[in-house]
Amino acid sequence: MSFDPLPVSKGTEDHLKQAHSGSHRLKWLAGAVAVIGMAGLTACGGTTQDAGTQPVQSSSATTGVDPKQSPVELVDYPSSSTWGKLSSLDRRILLQVADIHRVFSRPGGAAGIWDEGFRPDRTPMVLGPRQGTETPSHAYVIGHPDPGKLGDATRVDLPAELGLPDVYRITKGSGLGAFVSQPFWSTELGGVKTWIMAYGKGEYEDLTAAAKRSYATAEYWVTASIMVHELFHYYQAKFRLQGPQIPAASQFPADRPAWSAMALLEHQVLRQGATTAEQARQILRTFLAVRRARDAMAAPDVRANEQHQLLLEGTARYVEVLYVRAAGRTPPGDRIQLDTPLDLYREVAPPMPGRAYPDGKRLSELLDLLHSGHSWRAKLYTDDVGLEKLVREKVTPPAPAEGDRLISRAKQDHDYESLLRLVREADLPERKRETMEALKSMNLKVGG
Repeated sequence: MSFDPLPVSKGTEDHLKQAHSGSHRLKWLAGAVAVIGMAGLTACGGTTQDAGTQPVQSSSATTGVDPKQSPVELVDYPSSSTWGKLSSLDRRILLQVADIHRVFSRPGGAAGIWDEGFRPDRTPMVLGPRQGTETPSHAYVIGHPDPGKLGDATRVDLPAELGLPDVYRITKGSGLGAFVSQPFWSTELGGVKTWIMAYGKGEYEDLTAAAKRSYATAEYWVTASIMVHELFHYYQAKFRLQGPQIPAASQFPADRPAWSAMALLEHQVLRQGATTAEQARQILRTFLAVRRARDAMAAPDVRANEQHQLLLEGTARYVEVLYVRAAGRTPPGDRIQLDTPLDLYREVAPPMPGRAYPDGKRLSELLDLLHSGHSWRAKLYTDDVGLEKLVREKVTPPAPAEGDRLISRAKQDHDYESLLRLVREADLPERKRETMEALKSMNLKVGG
């Protein structure tokens, strides 16, 4: 089964050879601190078509356009006396919220993405604009049963075409006081668990950096998919999923390049195309063989952390992608980033290996093929079984000798020697040392 190689830019090896240059090391360390800083977001829950009535987004946003590259174009609604008076930023975020409501509220919408238990369109939320970490000057309360408990709530006369429930604007009160430095949060407001998001201006290229600081840009459709992703973490929180994060970082086997190279190989195996249950089964047999070999090289906390992140972030990415498709847009690709040594480190190392997002999503898609549908979803959180255990229930792991043959074939198909060379040149022990120092500077316990 053929597959395109990992997308490494032409200058990757030059970046790797500069591993000890001062400017690169500062950038890597800054990136490591930013990634660790995001680790707390998911723990707090914040931390693919019938368009219904009148669509709330421009046609350019619904016809196969990558949401990362698709700005939210403003729509005029003459029927509303208030709409045109709102800031362009506020209108853009409300258009994205309306799109989420449109997709999830239509018949079969929620069930097609996850199940009726995950309903972003019924989630109480407070959304406020800012450019730094300051308290927003105002915020919008949506879906809360008693907005008056959150502040000086004034109903906003929004166009009926948006299909939103009553929306209230507040300029003071507990709703504004609930914003923290992070872009996504959840807390109890007025006796009701409420999801909070800060939004602001920014080009797409600045989106990741902005989100790590204090807000998400409202100007591109990709933010709607990020909202669904983060709202799914809010949904996951009720299952009280637990997994080691910070301790696993100290136990990362950075001195075993084969472990990290096999992680990249595992990613390549999962990315192979499949349209049938049998094709999915063959991919997953190789995946299980590679996973067995990797598990023998790492401490239990590292293995448990990876399983946890595949479950937590992988299913959230899966839901995000299904929403984007249901909305008529094109999901962004799942290519991992290997342009610098820190990029490679962040893709494979705990506490939040970046490849957990695409690989967990891909495991979810392959489970769809194995089950001829979505029956596996109901068991995933209620039984706390994890994605890999669900795979093992449908796919018999290969015996050791056969597993070795599958691994050998995968190494040939996906140029394992090049992956191993990249890992060795990235100097992961040094990246680990920098990350541990960053964690300690944040007064986080990093283990032995």
